Amino acid sequence: MAAPEQSGYWRFFFEAYGHAVREPERYRDFLDGIVLDWLTLIGDHLVGAGVVDREHASALATLTLAAFRGLLLDLVATGDRDRTSAAARALAGALVTTRP
Repeated sequence: MAAPEQSGYWRFFFEAYGHAVREPERYRDFLDGIVLDWLTLIGDHLVGAGVVDREHASALATLTLAAFRGLLLDLVATGDRDRTSAAARALAGALVTTRP
């Protein structure tokens, strides 16, 4: 996701996201999709990997999605791939050690 050739995609993603939050009713399907679809995917993976039980999956999926999107936004803004990649690895490592 953080490969240099993906930077254009992420710039467009965050531009579209910003535009959609200014007109949420007009772009409700888009906003729901880029949040709820990802929360379901991440939550299912966290449960399947034994990181968290179903009861706590939504909260941890929300935190995970927000953190990774924040890191991607940071990368787009700063271009600091080393720092943001190290932070992503730290987050992934923390998730592996999380248990219900």
